[in-house]
Amino acid sequence: MDLPTTLTYLLCAGSAIWIAAVLSRLRAAHPRRGSRYGLEATARHVGDAFVRLFSASEEAFIARTAPTSRDLGRQFRRNRRQVFDLYLQQLKKEHDHATAELRRLAVRYDRPDLASVAVRRTIGFNTRYWVLRLQLAAGLAPTAPSIRWVAARRPALQQHVAASASGGSDAGLQHTAVR
Repeated sequence: MDLPTTLTYLLCAGSAIWIAAVLSRLRAAHPRRGSRYGLEATARHVGDAFVRLFSASEEAFIARTAPTSRDLGRQFRRNRRQVFDLYLQQLKKEHDHATAELRRLAVRYDRPDLASVAVRRTIGFNTRYWVLRLQLAAGLAPTAPSIRWVAARRPALQQHVAASASGGSDAGLQHTAVR
């Protein structure tokens, strides 16, 4: 084997390991029922990992490491888009579940303010979600503020649902904060 081929294989293996680590972190970041273990910090770390993944320095590193291999750069960009797309799909599922729960609580406790929170958050989340999906489809890297905004919405809505449900009575639900 010559040096460029070996280097290409090492970079592919390294990127596969890095993607596996990101997916492992995303799975670990999925909240478990009954336990709250710092959702904001987890969302911030996951968002920061994706910001780094889409930074220009990552592409510059690939270009410096294997300047003759354009296929490696294309593969890297395709893999990172796929990983981020999987992350967005998981966030969408979680958001839909939390919104359905919030609407169920709004009906159960006759709280139109909870229903309006669910609608506002759904509009905001779906707008950013589809902008990011379109950017990925067009081959554009999402911006850091967009990535962080979407990552921050996950714990915010889940905590709002938990705060609304924890009271169990109308008195316990009257002081839920709306972000």
